[in-house]
Amino acid sequence: MPIGVADIEHVQRWLADHSDIDELPRHCGEHQVVFGRGSATAVTETRALFPYNQWMLQRLHAAFNAAPAADRHETLALFEQIGARALLAIPLRLRVVRRDFRLRRAARSAASLHTH
Repeated sequence: MPIGVADIEHVQRWLADHSDIDELPRHCGEHQVVFGRGSATAVTETRALFPYNQWMLQRLHAAFNAAPAADRHETLALFEQIGARALLAIPLRLRVVRRDFRLRRAARSAASLHTH
């Protein structure tokens, strides 16, 4: 989860820093990640940042937010159990949309999304 959360945080920063770009590149930079953090075999690698991952996470947030309260409660319990609750808590202030088979910056009015 730490790598996935960091990916989205970096994409959010990229979107903020490149507000003049409408059509998003497939790859919007790189960042350093640590696999096996805290172990003797920890390895630092460079990982590419993909706006597509944020688009997919937005779909997860939308489905979660649209679900009845009982289903959200069960989903939170499952995500907690598998160590993925952080995915539902990532703030997505700047959004992306898929239009004409390309990812693009969402209109400012659609930029807010409820998070849990």
